[in-house]
Amino acid sequence: MTKEPNPTLLKRYESMLYGFAYDFVSDDYKIIATFVISEKDSRHIVGIYSVKNESWKKIDTIPSGYRLFDQTLFHLMVRLT
Repeated sequence: MTKEPNPTLLKRYESMLYGFAYDFVSDDYKIIATFVISEKDSRHIVGIYSVKNESWKKIDTIPSGYRLFDQTLFHLMVRLT
């Protein structure tokens, strides 16, 4: 991901989820963006924005069955579509 997601690309996704978290290990606030390509096929793109580093990191692999959005980690999760 680039520093800021391209808004024209976001229209291609079925839905988007955003989360907000505090990472105690790195003493950093993070924004988690999940772009759902296909809910039927469970295809998605996940990116994490670091407030401290002012940069996005794309998450390429999420283990099957792994819960990315754990209530103990995220303070806020909003579905925009």
